[in-house]
Amino acid sequence: MKHTLLILPLIFTLGCTSSQVANNSNKFEANNQNNFTFGSNVDNIGKVEIRSKEASIDLYFDKLPQEFKFDLCKKSGVYQDLKNVVTSNNGKVTPIYKTEKVNCDSKILVYKGFSGDYLLSYNLNFLSGYRKGNVKKFEKLFPHIRQYLISDRSVLNIENIESKLILKVTL
Repeated sequence: MKHTLLILPLIFTLGCTSSQVANNSNKFEANNQNNFTFGSNVDNIGKVEIRSKEASIDLYFDKLPQEFKFDLCKKSGVYQDLKNVVTSNNGKVTPIYKTEKVNCDSKILVYKGFSGDYLLSYNLNFLSGYRKGNVKKFEKLFPHIRQYLISDRSVLNIENIESKLILKVTL
């Protein structure tokens, strides 16, 4: 009985406390921009096909080695970030938002190795979406990035169709 009397005030105290940022882990806004094509599909010697849970990327190359630099959330990575919530003297609460851009800069290098195999080095930054939270009852977005980083990955799934090389990679 003594233990129960000691635990009840602790539970009541913890249950009544609140934080400034509410965790809404069940609220997630997925990024729907997930198919990307880079390079010319007309005059090329091959293509790299990259598939993952987040996205599908097709890279057409006209020489080896070839480096690609691109932004995987050029459009979907721009959002309104809640920077502050200001309360005026009369009690009016105003959110301060600023336009921000998620960094999804990515890079892929395609090249032929010394032993004749095809290799990829990449740093891919996919925007999975935004987790939604609340700050003083105003919505705040938290970008969720998934990164794939590897150097000198040998491509094992290779096809040669109509004199065009197709390198297939699954992340």
